Amino acid sequence: MDVMIIIDRFAGDIAICEIEEGGHEHVSRAELPAKAREGSVLVWVEGKWALDLQAEQARRAKLLKLQEDLFE
Repeated sequence: MDVMIIIDRFAGDIAICEIEEGGHEHVSRAELPAKAREGSVLVWVEGKWALDLQAEQARRAKLLKLQEDLFE
């Protein structure tokens, strides 16, 4: 099963993440890729979290479009 989460924020050594299907997951910062940041999209691959840069870029573009539409 493919699991996708988005980092919402960090609280100390814990990343509070949104689960794609809804809800939240707390993940230790030590389990995340070094370049993970707020807004990063992560997928579970071969027993560890990996960045999904394409999904993150698509998500950011969609949010930017929604923001632009809101202020037109």
